[in-house]
Amino acid sequence: KYYLACNGRDSSINFVRKMLQSCNDFIYVQKYSESHLEFKYGRIAHALCAALRSFLHDYMQQIADIQI
Repeated sequence: KYYLACNGRDSSINFVRKMLQSCNDFIYVQKYSESHLEFKYGRIAHALCAALRSFLHDYMQQIADIQI
C-alpha cells in the first residue's frame, strides 16, 4: 500500500493521492489477471485476463508518460 506525506499545492497533492489509490488497485487487478490466465479456469476467464493484461499494459504506458 502506498502513502503520501508531503507539502505542496492542494491540486498536486490530490492528484497524487488519487494516482496512489489507482496504483493500489492496479496491483489487485494485475495479480488476478496473472493467476487466472490459465485455460483451467475456462475460456471466458482466460479471455478476460488477456484483456485485463492488455489494458494494464496501456495503463502503465500512460502513467509513465505523466510529467508533474
